[in-house]
Amino acid sequence: MKLLLGRYAIELNRRRHREGYVFSRPFWSRRLHKPHALRCAVLYTLLNPVAAAICPHPRSYRWCSYRELLAGPDPSSPIDASLLLVSLDERRDVAQRMLTELIDESVERLLHRREQETWWKVVERASRETLVRG
Repeated sequence: MKLLLGRYAIELNRRRHREGYVFSRPFWSRRLHKPHALRCAVLYTLLNPVAAAICPHPRSYRWCSYRELLAGPDPSSPIDASLLLVSLDERRDVAQRMLTELIDESVERLLHRREQETWWKVVERASRETLVRG
């Protein structure tokens, strides 16, 4: 991965006439040794477009691997979901169902939290306006 990212950074810097790091914080790259870490990383990645309010669910985001993770094995796909699915259950259909439920529940929690934060910002703004008026 380091070699791939290094080559990408060199090419991108060449094209943009820049120097220095392309990837820095908050980006990190390391091998995930535990199934739980893999599940967390995948869930985090799938939820990013939802958290950024780009889409309401990962399945509706064009560049998301959600559909490929839940589809059957496809040798032409760059994504191999078998490690992730086996970490949930050895039976692929059960693992896919578990993954779908996990993602749906996470999206629901994320959207609920976003509503609360929006509500809190409204309260904060109203409070500020009230204080300014005296």
